Amino acid sequence: MHSFLRVVLILVFALCAVPASADFTPISLAFAPHAQFPREDFTVTGLRLSLLYGQHRRMYGLDLGLVGNVTDSDFVGLAIAGGFNRTTGPAKAIGLQAAGIANVNHGRFSAFGAQAALVNYNLVEAFVAGVQVGGLANLANKTTIYGAQLGVYNDGCSIYGFQLGVVNRANSLNGVRIGSMSTSIFGVQAGLVNVTSSESSILGFQLGAVNLSGHSNINGIQAGFFNKADTVTGLQIGFINISQALHGLQIGFLNFSRSTFFSVSPFLNIGF
Repeated sequence: MHSFLRVVLILVFALCAVPASADFTPISLAFAPHAQFPREDFTVTGLRLSLLYGQHRRMYGLDLGLVGNVTDSDFVGLAIAGGFNRTTGPAKAIGLQAAGIANVNHGRFSAFGAQAALVNYNLVEAFVAGVQVGGLANLANKTTIYGAQLGVYNDGCSIYGFQLGVVNRANSLNGVRIGSMSTSIFGVQAGLVNVTSSESSILGFQLGAVNLSGHSNINGIQAGFFNKADTVTGLQIGFINISQALHGLQIGFLNFSRSTFFSVSPFLNIGF
């Protein structure tokens, strides 16, 4: 109840901040962009109901579309569509941006609550405080997320919280990541195959059948059947362990490190 009231208050303040305009309406009814009232160049400051999809210059408030919602400029509010939500200007989702197929944001986007669809596609700098759920994919390599990113394929800029998927990529993650392929971590990563393809820092724990982090500095634990890292400060444990520099222990059937006294060592290797 308190969360709902907060969302309502935020929407009220947002509506109060709407710039003055002669072409605005508190409600819009749309069948399609050329079959709607009022016309497309109006600003909606309340409720938009779309049978197929509605399209307006600006939208502030509650946006409901059976198929889709399109906003050409500013959007602030809550958007729910059976098919898609598309914004081309600055957009703020208060509470929820949800679509049955896709959320596509071409301008700067921020969400306070949840962004959910089969595919979430944020093309430019974006911010999500809450959860981003993509049934198939979250395509958000310029998006900072405070909370959780969930999907089959996840691509984010900076993640502060939790990332769960089959394939995970991010510039940095502070918290927990569980998946099959990833780029860099600050927290915990667990999956079948964990991959870092560029220079990165992993602070915490990486667990996978195969960990391929040849350009990464690992500070903590890397555990798997096959482990590869640039610099390991901590513990590397697996059947085969490979590192360029080791400051700690390697435990495995074969251990490789250029910085230790023995560059190849069975069972145990120690670096300082």
